[in-house]
Amino acid sequence: MGFDLNPQERRWFDAALVGYLFGTFFAIFGVVYRYLVWLRRPPTARLSRRGWEAFRRPGRRGRNLAALPGLVVSNLLLQSFVRRRSRARWAAHQLVFWGCLLAAAVTFPLVFGLLHFESVGQNGREYRTYVGGLGTMTFDSRSLIGWVTP
Repeated sequence: MGFDLNPQERRWFDAALVGYLFGTFFAIFGVVYRYLVWLRRPPTARLSRRGWEAFRRPGRRGRNLAALPGLVVSNLLLQSFVRRRSRARWAAHQLVFWGCLLAAAVTFPLVFGLLHFESVGQNGREYRTYVGGLGTMTFDSRSLIGWVTP
């Protein structure tokens, strides 16, 4: 395990990931477009405006800001509101949610060149992981890490 910083490797692009790059751009466009369309509808625009007004209400800003991390954990990460309906439904939601987060955590850095892998020396089995141009760790392609690494 070693750290190297190679100044010649400021940009890394894998042509095999072009499909993922376009998919990422289309997904970002789709989410932003859908949110803007949602905000243009009078009921949802009112809901959004009132929600921000309630969040920024004088005398409650500190309490609201302090409550925000707990709400993010409870409602977004744990999705406890789904658990009240059914444990099986909650488990399915958790698997889909965490699978999507894991896929995004791997795909986006690969597509934008923040994460890549290179073989080490003449041995085609050993690879080094680069995160942001910084060599972080080496692993054998036949190891468990090599098997689960994209």
